Amino acid sequence: MSDINDHGEEISADTYATLVRHQFKLECLGDILQRIEHTTSKIKDNWRRGDKAMRDFTGTWFNKSRE
Repeated sequence: MSDINDHGEEISADTYATLVRHQFKLECLGDILQRIEHTTSKIKDNWRRGDKAMRDFTGTWFNKSRE
């Protein structure tokens, strides 16, 4: 009935269904966490590029104002 017979014990169909349902929920949570991590990484990259662009602009503006 199940692949979860580590000790040769049989589990009920309800228990097996519960385990499968929890496993599915954990897989879904893993997918959600991966998407969050990917989005966070993209946002951090955009911030870094934005910071660099701001530094470049500020440096150029400051140098032109000194001339």
